Amino acid sequence: MLKTKNSISKYLLYFVFFLFFSFMTLSSKNAYAFLENATHGYTNCLTCHYSPSGGDLLNDYGRSLSSELMSTWKLADGVEQSFGGLFKESEWARVGGDFRSLQRYLDTPQINDRALFVMQNNVEIGLKHKGLMLVGTLGSQEGPKSIENHREFISERHFVLANLTETSRLRLGKFRVDYGLNDPNHNRMVKRNLNFGSYSERYNVEYTQFFENFEILANYSFGRIDLSRTLRDERSGLFKFTHYLNGNSRLSFNYLYGESPSFSRSLVGLSGVSALSEKMYIVYELDYENLNVLENPNSFADSADRLITHTRLGYKFFKGFRAYGIFDINQNVDISSDFTKAPGLGLQWLPVPHVNLQIEYQNIDIKNDPNKSHFGFIMAQVYY
Repeated sequence: MLKTKNSISKYLLYFVFFLFFSFMTLSSKNAYAFLENATHGYTNCLTCHYSPSGGDLLNDYGRSLSSELMSTWKLADGVEQSFGGLFKESEWARVGGDFRSLQRYLDTPQINDRALFVMQNNVEIGLKHKGLMLVGTLGSQEGPKSIENHREFISERHFVLANLTETSRLRLGKFRVDYGLNDPNHNRMVKRNLNFGSYSERYNVEYTQFFENFEILANYSFGRIDLSRTLRDERSGLFKFTHYLNGNSRLSFNYLYGESPSFSRSLVGLSGVSALSEKMYIVYELDYENLNVLENPNSFADSADRLITHTRLGYKFFKGFRAYGIFDINQNVDISSDFTKAPGLGLQWLPVPHVNLQIEYQNIDIKNDPNKSHFGFIMAQVYY
């Protein structure tokens, strides 16, 4: 018991360090963040997207920035528009979409897999009327051939978005819970291990209020109410506070409480983007989870505390091209031998508007296991 308390105290100190580190690094007035969801000082996701949490459909300004600031070459006027300018968007209709293809390399003591497959293939449509917008995707469920319902029709997300005021949004429908970093790589430990990985969209109601230097978000998730409830179908409440600090970097505090037929959990974390210099930046997330596994509906069989982190240090060599290092940790606080670390390296290049090329490798090292695992991928993405 004493060992467990000492371990918990140690990881609480990590939280304090992250908080101190974040405020110190984000206080630079010349900081310049370069990240897909918070680049060039645009920390409020509504600057470029209709969705309060980013991703989804781009607005006119977001399309302009993808050409002027994020890509190496602009090519021609209008190429940043929907489908390269083939679709002329109007005030009431918006169209976008994603196509991602991935060559995966996975080498573990149990699996040696080299697979080329489509990760994502959908079209997204937004219909606007006054302060309301109806957004939905149409596509197929992609991934390795072994996944359930492979290539079947799927709508990953569909929701109604209401502009209550100029600074507040209400969203209702199916979308991913906005916990932690909005990282499109769903294989990150902070995504996969915390049940926020691929196809983890749920039905939610979400309210976001924006202020000059910060925003607050409250979310309640109903789970997958369109399906029979599974043991991992979680219903949860989330509170998120994000501070823009000097206007070009983000620091978020997240708290989530969730319950499913097989477990309940409390999840607390910090996440952010810090500019260390004009060309160097750091992305980080640190989460602490208390998980209680249900033996039956009225009692708990076991509980566990674990710490999961993601740190990414990047450097922009020129417009649209950056290299980065990764260091991920997954630690069961109560079992010292249950410790996984995964350092890695990556390159990302956005040569022209809406084209993303990425290569990444991680060496996965589990404590007391002499056999190391290797994971890597080469990805090509086109977002319309």
